[in-house]
Amino acid sequence: MKNRWILPLALILFLGSVSSQNSTNSTTDDTCDSDRCLALVAEIGPIIRTHTEVKPKSEVLKKMNNLCTEIKSCFKAATCKKGKHTYESMRDACDHLELMTGNVQPCLKKFYSAVYHEKYNCTADKKYLSTLTTPFGSMQLFSRVGTCLNLFILCCTHECWNQIITSGDKWVMYYHNRQQAKWVDKGTQPPDVPKREIHVQNGILSEDLPKRRESYTLGRFCFFEVIGKECSAETVEILSSNFNYDNLINVLTTLPGGLQDNCNRLYHSFNKLQCESLEEAIAEKEKEIDWVDTTQTNDTDLVQFLQMFEDAEKCIAKSCSYNDIHRLIFKSKKDWFELYSTEFFMCKRKMMLDKPSAQKFPCLGDHNIVGSKKDETCERYSKLKDCTKKVMEDVCGKKAIEDYDKTADIIKKHFDCK
Repeated sequence: MKNRWILPLALILFLGSVSSQNSTNSTTDDTCDSDRCLALVAEIGPIIRTHTEVKPKSEVLKKMNNLCTEIKSCFKAATCKKGKHTYESMRDACDHLELMTGNVQPCLKKFYSAVYHEKYNCTADKKYLSTLTTPFGSMQLFSRVGTCLNLFILCCTHECWNQIITSGDKWVMYYHNRQQAKWVDKGTQPPDVPKREIHVQNGILSEDLPKRRESYTLGRFCFFEVIGKECSAETVEILSSNFNYDNLINVLTTLPGGLQDNCNRLYHSFNKLQCESLEEAIAEKEKEIDWVDTTQTNDTDLVQFLQMFEDAEKCIAKSCSYNDIHRLIFKSKKDWFELYSTEFFMCKRKMMLDKPSAQKFPCLGDHNIVGSKKDETCERYSKLKDCTKKVMEDVCGKKAIEDYDKTADIIKKHFDCK
């Protein structure tokens, strides 16, 4: 039987792969290979793809939810492991449908990038305390709970107020879903607010899930300040819903139960966005650096570039959503660029100026040691490996040939030398 259970990392790709496959009636005993289940997934796929970048209207969302109910019911009866994987992944996506639409995921990547690069005051790696001018003057602002109705939550002596209404010469402050209220005279200063310190960068990007949850909860104002500048109004509107924002926090900070080898869960896909934002930043930074004039191992741009590689590699290594091939390719690329910060690379730059010849180094023969062609490079670090080492040591000293064998292997791997 052909395998119709291709589970990519993102739900959209999963839906695409299922909907594009031909369904055949089967009499197999494998009860989780159900044409009915696959047909339901194939039906919801185009709907989600259509709304990847736009917010679905209420009637569309209702249809999606109805389909999701059938899909979850259908896959819940699956008996084989791949069927159970699908049930878990589809249940995740269906329980958080709006997070799959309206450019929410690209928006999160922009948010992660802003946090990593400390693009805004509130995302800098320092004590974060924001203020908002209110009818009572300047009040310390932070979110203590994730269930209040508005984006901004005014906290007074551990009470979170979510609405302020005027009535004559008084203000009425409702909190906790209007279960309690307190009248305050106009112009009266509220009680002192206990100061809370929020390390936004350390928390949002932390592997400590409780710490990360706290940062998203207490740093809610910062989150919306950033996405308000980085993302579309439609995306902000989706995430502004307390239901969706609380769901987002849960997805990002709660390890899923069930089968531990299922890397298609929403937790893994959404946290992978941190790594992807770094990979995109690396690609942009690579374009900015003048590689021809990078002549110092401590060049500021180069140091920043390599630090991003280091952070991205750690992120990828710990992400369930990446396979070993991707990790190896990324490490190979990182190893290559790290050569630019070594004495080995500086020596290569020196030799391009000095142009060592066979007259002084007979072992070179007719080889051009500063040539940049692939066959020249491969010959230099394979057939003429010992000769090249001798030349570099003589021209630049012993520091240039530290870890020479390892460096030669990196170069041969980069140029795919046979």
